[in-house]
Amino acid sequence: MSYAWITTLALHLLPILMIWRTWESDWNAALEKVVRVQIIGSLLYIVVYPIVDVLTWPDFHMGYISIDTVVSMWYGEGIWNSYKILTAAVVTAVCAAIRRKVKPQ
Repeated sequence: MSYAWITTLALHLLPILMIWRTWESDWNAALEKVVRVQIIGSLLYIVVYPIVDVLTWPDFHMGYISIDTVVSMWYGEGIWNSYKILTAAVVTAVCAAIRRKVKPQ
């Protein structure tokens, strides 16, 4: 498993972790924390994912890690990476809905 998949998996598991951490909180406070952490996680993902992906290249050297690399991963064919953030938002919404059904307080 490459580091890029681990980074993507961490982004998608973040809402589940936050639901578990905020289980004892009331619904409004828990939802606010879950959404805030997911937004911060997504912003970090935008920067970290391209760097981690470059580390998996067979001809990797430190010259590849630059602002250009980070930006180039998010346009052209790299736009597909945006769908990972979108699916993480869907996972967050589903987790929040399940938590509200199970523990509505």
